[in-house]
Amino acid sequence: MPDMTPKIALVSQSTAVATADVIALCAAIQTQITQDFLPVWKIPATISYFATLEDVHVGFWPVIIVDKIATKDFGVHGQRDNQPIALVDASKANWQATVSHEVLEMIVDPYCNRLVASSAVMGSAAQVEYLVEICDPCQNTFYNINGIKVSNFYTPNYFDAATAPSVRYDFLGLMTQPRTILEQGYLSWIDPISGHLHRADMVNSSLWLTNLGDLPPGGVSLRSYIDSKPSAMKRSLIKKPSSRQSRFVDKSALRHHQAASKAKAARLRMHFASLRQSLE
Repeated sequence: MPDMTPKIALVSQSTAVATADVIALCAAIQTQITQDFLPVWKIPATISYFATLEDVHVGFWPVIIVDKIATKDFGVHGQRDNQPIALVDASKANWQATVSHEVLEMIVDPYCNRLVASSAVMGSAAQVEYLVEICDPCQNTFYNINGIKVSNFYTPNYFDAATAPSVRYDFLGLMTQPRTILEQGYLSWIDPISGHLHRADMVNSSLWLTNLGDLPPGGVSLRSYIDSKPSAMKRSLIKKPSSRQSRFVDKSALRHHQAASKAKAARLRMHFASLRQSLE
């Protein structure tokens, strides 16, 4: 049986980063995967240093350190030729933690489309489908391994329906309840009724919502599409629900769940119909 363990290739094409620093970072991230990530997420993975892209073995997923990313992001990941790939900008602050960020997210969601259903971050009865990006909501929090900064990450309990005592929602224990977004972090989801993508950003202790509109066309990953959209477009402040509003959440939850299921079924029927036509 072939080895299905995710294998990450760390490659530097940056003129500003020393080879010794990349090798040390690779060792630190492997320690993070084995010591911190694996016990929580139960997904084994390896990361290896390669001097050039030509040296990368077939079957490895490349994470490439570059001098600059055209989109001005700290790091991006997506897919090319049906293979996960990530880029990290070495000119940005905390670039080592960004490499850690991209590696961990690549392991959990290689193709940037994994979704999980849970209650809406706005505190309403709505059930939405969140994109599983385990470092985005806590992307500005780090810790050290062998003197090297690595990224914090949320745990599988992050999407729990309710807060429970003694449950850890992120590795560093900074989150006190599910679906928390820490300062400078963000969270993305699909509204199953409208079919729209949304993004919430924590900025200066306020949570801001952006409606990113319709889902991207087939072949474009949700993560790549969200990263291509400015977070400030049509942004509105999310207010916490009042205690009176909260009392009605349970009563409307079933109603919203039924509406969401019907909306998804309608879109699936449309997709099946167009697929049949294309095959005829």
